[in-house]
Amino acid sequence: MLGNHIESPLVTIVTVTYNSSAYVRDAIESVLAQQYANFEYIIGDDCSTDNTWEIIQSYKDSRIRAYRNETNLREYPNRNKAIALATGKYLIFIDGDDVIYPHGLEFMVRMIESFPDAAMAIMRKYHPKLIYPVEVTPHDLFVAEYFDKSLLDIAFTNTFFKTEVLREVGSLPIDYISGDTYVRLKIAKTKSCVLIGDSLTWWRMTPGQATLKAMSSILGDMQHYQCRVRMLDEDSPFTDEEKSSALKNLRYKVVHKAMRMLLKGHLKRSYQLLKTTGLLWKLPACLLYTYTTIDPFASYSAVNPKKISFEQNPYSSKKKTLNG
Repeated sequence: MLGNHIESPLVTIVTVTYNSSAYVRDAIESVLAQQYANFEYIIGDDCSTDNTWEIIQSYKDSRIRAYRNETNLREYPNRNKAIALATGKYLIFIDGDDVIYPHGLEFMVRMIESFPDAAMAIMRKYHPKLIYPVEVTPHDLFVAEYFDKSLLDIAFTNTFFKTEVLREVGSLPIDYISGDTYVRLKIAKTKSCVLIGDSLTWWRMTPGQATLKAMSSILGDMQHYQCRVRMLDEDSPFTDEEKSSALKNLRYKVVHKAMRMLLKGHLKRSYQLLKTTGLLWKLPACLLYTYTTIDPFASYSAVNPKKISFEQNPYSSKKKTLNG
């Protein structure tokens, strides 16, 4: 059941659901409560076995386009189906157990529209050297990822994408537990991003959440390593020397995690981690590595933070509003 389509929406909001009846009303009602109205709302139910679909159908709003898969496609194929249906310039996932605050969409749109070269807006918490919004280059994003604290380690609902960029990178891979992390890294590899303030969306951490369990498994550790190795290809913003140092850092983290497992008596898990990452036979060399730390914002400080002028801020009284 695809509903009436709003003409030329600027934003597509996507809610994917599977047995989400306990939470889906919060998600839908938070979307429909937005101050900013120029959006379409795609809801894709992945053949729920509870009454999620009935709840979805109870909402009558011309912006809603809802469908129910005849069979369970699983998470990322269902997300990709929704991406294919999207007509908005921008796209955000507000899953069936998530919430977007009423001011959230208006804030995100105004921010990213002021940074036309940015491929996505990333919601971040406080940073002592950054006054948001700031645009960050692929090189700085990758330095943070491989040599410092990641700027991309956020919930999927905290990312506001340009839809065409999602399609350019091939949407979301189905062979990774955390396909959302993969796609953000792939985008950040070649395109700048804008970092904006947090508290626009809220993601629900439910008991026994499958993704959290999987990411803390050996498979999750292996894919975390392989994904980041894969990004160090010819499109990487790094020099060959930086790639070599980045790879050593990745190996260092895996090997030292395996050693901590070993010291705790988890011999089998330690062995599995080293074997699945292909580092078992590289162990002697990897144990000699030291970890290289580089701050992408080393030239900035709390005294001299990275920022734009307040007159350039999208919410400045001297800037045009969304309505001109």
